[in-house]
Formats: sequence, C-alpha cells, structure tokens
Amino acid sequence: MAYLLLSILCSSLIFLLFTQLGRNNRALFPVVWVNYGTCLLLGEGLGTAFGEGTWRVSHVGDPAFGLLFSMGLLFVATFLLMGTATRRAGAASAATATKLSLVIPMGVAVVLYAEPLGWGLGLAVVLSILSIYLLSSQENLRFEPILLAVFIGSGLVDAGLNAIRQSFHSGLNDWQQSTVIFGSAFLFGSLGWLRSDWRAQWNRAALQSGIALGLINFFSIVFLLRGLYAFQGATAAFFAMNNIGILIFTALVAWLFFKEPMNPKRWLGLIVAILAIAAAYATVLQEWLKSLVIVKGMG
Repeated sequence: MAYLLLSILCSSLIFLLFTQLGRNNRALFPVVWVNYGTCLLLGEGLGTAFGEGTWRVSHVGDPAFGLLFSMGLLFVATFLLMGTATRRAGAASAATATKLSLVIPMGVAVVLYAEPLGWGLGLAVVLSILSIYLLSSQENLRFEPILLAVFIGSGLVDAGLNAIRQSFHSGLNDWQQSTVIFGSAFLFGSLGWLRSDWRAQWNRAALQSGIALGLINFFSIVFLLRGLYAFQGATAAFFAMNNIGILIFTALVAWLFFKEPMNPKRWLGLIVAILAIAAAYATVLQEWLKSLVIVKGMG
C-alpha cells in the first residue's frame, strides 16, 4: 500500500508541474529532455550509492531489454502529447484523456493475464469512468483529436510497464529497469535538437523545471514498478486505485493552491472516486484472502 500512495503522490506532482508550466507558457521540449537526463543521472547515482546496481552493457541481453528500450520512445512521445494537449484543449480535458486510459492496462490485465473481473473490479471500472467525468467537469471542457493520442499513449505506458513485470523474466531490478527506460528516453529526446525552433527554446528556466520534473518522474516510475510487484495478480485493481487516487489528490491540490473552482459536480466526483477505490481494493482483499486459503489448504 505504501508504494501505491507514493506512486499517487509523485504522479500527481508531475501533473501539477505540467499545469504550472502551461500557466507560465513555458517551452515544453527542453523541460522534458532535461527531465530524462536528470532521471538517468539519478538512477545511476542512487543505484551506485544504495547498491541497487547500475547500467551495464550486459543488460542488452536481458529478456525485457527490447521492451524497456522501446518504452523510452513511448515515454517521450506521451509527455510531449500531454503538454501539447494541455495547451490546445485545456488541463481538464488533458487530465480526462490521461486518466480514462486506465481502461487499457486494466483490460490487458484481465484478458492477457487472466486476472479476475469480479463485481468489485467491474464496479470500480464504471465508477472510475464516472468519477473522471465528474472531476473534469468544467465549462471549457472540449475535445481535440490529440486527446485520443494522449489516451492511447498513456494507456500503453501503463500496459507496457505491467507487461515487463508479468511477461518477461527480467534479471534487472526496478532501478536498473528505470535507468534503461530513462536512458532510452533521453537518447530519443536528443533527436529533438535537430529542430532549430526547439533548440531556441533552451534557457535557464527550462533547465530548472526539467531537473525538478526529473526528480519527481524518476521516483514515480520506481514506485509504480514496485507497486505492480506488490499487487501481483491484482494489477487491474492497482491501476484503478492509482489513477483515481492521482485525480483526487490533483483536484484537491489544484483547488487549495491553484484556486481552481470546485463545482458540485467535481465534489460529487470525489465521492464517486473514493467509492471506486473502495470497490477496487475490495477485489484485492478478496484475491489475497483466496490465496491465503489455498496456501493453508496445501499446508
């Protein structure tokens, strides 16, 4: 549960930082690029300090390396899409597309990994979608085609991370996996410097924002990977609780510190979101209790 809460906290801070960047009309590409460079250095430095291991050439032969490396490109593309969607369609619309994407990793977990879709998880899916709609309720909420790309990209990121955990017998720990992903993202992001208009966006403010984003982003992935491990066999419920928890925390912080309005629909959305988390967590408890019974029966 601790990793779930820490994942929610870090992921929420990412969204809030993106919101602030949009309000300041800050250039997006250099911030995202510095963010991944910071993540790479952080993973190598802390991995060495804590004895968690760092990048090695031998990691190329790991069963999960190909997927981990390709995830870097997906990370860069999704981050840039989220930032662009926030500018074009507004923060509320971008948040809606991002969080509705939870149906992709949840669906993959149920179909490919035969995770149970009992009444609790089924109810959690319905309540999650309803709560996201209510929490994102604003007068200027509108649709832009780019939101569909955000929806797909965000869902594939979560599904890919779960696939690494479920389908590949990787010998890399969470720190090493994160380093491969962020190193790949930094390499793919470096291609952006081929565009002269993106190079012109570089300044000291972008460097500072990128470092701050990188610090948060690195731990968000580490906690997400460890949370998936802790919820092994119930990752669909984990995604439901994680995404809705992010939206609840983000909505409350935006209301308290960014003075975003909370109309009656959004307050109702918070209540529905809490019920969705309760339904998802009920599924987790049910599966854990079943596993305990099976273990005792075998003993």
